[in-house]
Amino acid sequence: MARVILWNLLLSALLLSKVSSQDLWRNTLFQEITDVGCGHKPADIVFLLDSSTSIWGPNFQRQLAFVSNVVDMFQIGHNEIRVGVAIFSSKVYPQFRLIDYPTKRSLQKAIRLIQQRHGDTNTASAIRHMRKRMFKKRQGARRNVPHVGIIVTDGRSDNTLTTLLEANLARRSGINLFAIGIGSQVYNYELNAIASEPKDEYVFTVDSFEALDSIKKLLAAKTCEVTRPPRSTTTTSTTTTTTTTTQPHNINNTGHREQPPHSHPLQQQRQEQQLQLTDGSLFTQTIHSDLWTARLRRVCGKKPSDIAIVIDSSSSISKQNFWKQLRFIQEVVHVFNVAPDKARFAALSFADDVREEFQLGKHTTVKGVSRAVARIEQMGGASNAGKALEYLRKNVFLPKYARHKAARIAIFLTDGVTDDLQELTMQSELAHKEDIYVFAIGVGGKVRESDLNVIASSPSEKYVLQVKDFQALRSVIDIVSLAACKLEPPKRRPLPSDEACGSKEATDLMFVVDSPNAGVRNTKKAMKFLENIVERLAISEEKVQVGTISDPCEKPQGIQLGTVQDKATVKGNMETMEFNDISSLMKEMRLQALHTNRGGNRSGAKKVALIIVDGGLGASAARIDGGTESALPWH
Repeated sequence: MARVILWNLLLSALLLSKVSSQDLWRNTLFQEITDVGCGHKPADIVFLLDSSTSIWGPNFQRQLAFVSNVVDMFQIGHNEIRVGVAIFSSKVYPQFRLIDYPTKRSLQKAIRLIQQRHGDTNTASAIRHMRKRMFKKRQGARRNVPHVGIIVTDGRSDNTLTTLLEANLARRSGINLFAIGIGSQVYNYELNAIASEPKDEYVFTVDSFEALDSIKKLLAAKTCEVTRPPRSTTTTSTTTTTTTTTQPHNINNTGHREQPPHSHPLQQQRQEQQLQLTDGSLFTQTIHSDLWTARLRRVCGKKPSDIAIVIDSSSSISKQNFWKQLRFIQEVVHVFNVAPDKARFAALSFADDVREEFQLGKHTTVKGVSRAVARIEQMGGASNAGKALEYLRKNVFLPKYARHKAARIAIFLTDGVTDDLQELTMQSELAHKEDIYVFAIGVGGKVRESDLNVIASSPSEKYVLQVKDFQALRSVIDIVSLAACKLEPPKRRPLPSDEACGSKEATDLMFVVDSPNAGVRNTKKAMKFLENIVERLAISEEKVQVGTISDPCEKPQGIQLGTVQDKATVKGNMETMEFNDISSLMKEMRLQALHTNRGGNRSGAKKVALIIVDGGLGASAARIDGGTESALPWH
């Protein structure tokens, strides 16, 4: 009978005030919270409280009282709701961990004892601290329990773009973020950028600290809703485009909701779309205005960077989606200050094979890079990601192209899986060892997250992004661009020169391999090693000439000095050649290959022989000694 009376009262209220079904749901939650809090559902909740100089002492105490009042509505306990608190100004000051206070009484006492620490408003560091420290097991955080972050601030952060990046990382790590703005100095765009979706459920604004008490039930209700199983609803995934966003809860001093305030001028110039990502959440897609792009460019235009875009050009991508991929690349390029001494771009496409679209430094303006991207045509075929990474290492980030004082960055796009995971893993490890930062962006449901983790640099939470479809690529432009432009070049010892080996001195180089002792498998490994050396040589008629020696029977006879002037032919010959006994090969080198009047050997060129021997030489040792004595002097 009591339940029937309750529903009659709710129905009467609905008819009289014409409240929405959503408000009806909240009212029901308020009643449940007043009676039993959130029930016995466990949750880990962290409050981040603004402690900056702009907050007057009594208002800071009102902020603490607000937190204590919200906590009072929860069931606090080790197996129920745990609460942690940190305050922030110029730095982050942790107050207590999730595991520290298991009773409501001890928790509220700890909140009352918090002291204000003055300074600036470093919101980004606070969110980073919450994600990397407070929601860890050693701090009392639990697996398979909702993680909730509640950020309270009275103004704009020191660095909006960094705050946006940190909030995105926090949401991707599974933290549900509430943003509460107090007073007239709050930055509505930033609050929306911090909070989870939908914004009208996770963003609150009040006119003053006195009005905080008016939203405590609403905040507690929404927090409880996060800890509960989702309501049974059926929705259709749609994409809608508007020129405004849903507005946050705005409460005045009397506790009544006001009309939404006018948008910030920057926000008015941003057209937004809501897109459903692979995890089911909504992401507000931004179509960049000139003002927003200029602002990002101020951050990304200070440091040099060499950026290679690796484009999936396989048949699994439709023509329309391939164009969306190119459009995404163009918008990323527009964020950077493209110039010979700033950001430089390269692009390559991959399917069954790899095609270089343009090399680093070929286009030195944003317009030039964008036009080059627009001319890229789809290849078609399967998706060989391992081969793309190998080409990236061996052909794009060579010393003659990449700069030592610039971060080397690759943005790798793919919509499918690779057939050769072993090759992909090997090439990824080599790329990471060569100090290449790799962002892996997976598009659609066919991409394995494990493959993306293999491709990307560590940590994966920073370098791996997944979106539902190609339309949603534009939702991660800000994140990819900002994360990329913040990277620093690795602190490695600079090489004497950026020029390829042998570019300053003429050199005749002979390769000799002890193939009979090495065996077929080890000989192939040796040839792979020599191919990598060839990649780093300045091979030409005037610079380095490479020679090899082969069995003098009716098989490929190796390479005669002076006959080959390109890397591809040298490598091709190496793949097919075979080697004779090491002593006879040394003799052949002495009498033919490195003789001044034979074999293309140049007078005045430096003589170098690279000899790879496997196992004991036995009787060949004496013959080698006799063969090399008359071959000196050479290295």
